Amino acid sequence: MAAKPKAPPRPPVLEWIMAALGAAVVLVTLALLLKDARGAATPPQLTAHLVEVRPLGDGWAAEIEIVNRGDQTAARARVALMGSEAETDWVAGHGRARLTLVVPADPTGAAPVVRGWSEP
Repeated sequence: MAAKPKAPPRPPVLEWIMAALGAAVVLVTLALLLKDARGAATPPQLTAHLVEVRPLGDGWAAEIEIVNRGDQTAARARVALMGSEAETDWVAGHGRARLTLVVPADPTGAAPVVRGWSEP
């Protein structure tokens, strides 16, 4: 009498778990790509606030942070504070950029103003 062929061994449980995890990562990635492809990107929404003030020779150094709450990148964002203006190269969508302005008087309590930006 011939011996019965044995059934192939079942894959280990860890292999099934890793396969499920890989499939979940692929599905989430595809969902995010589709969401970004379908949704309309919001234009830059820039705000600026004073982060730090320190004395500097004949003036004051005012460190300013620009925050972009929009989806699109803003290039050449200009910020003004107490008669001084500075410009960044770019602020990415949902990103931040810092710059330092030198002003003649202590700017503590003053609010920086975003003057404009251009499309990259």
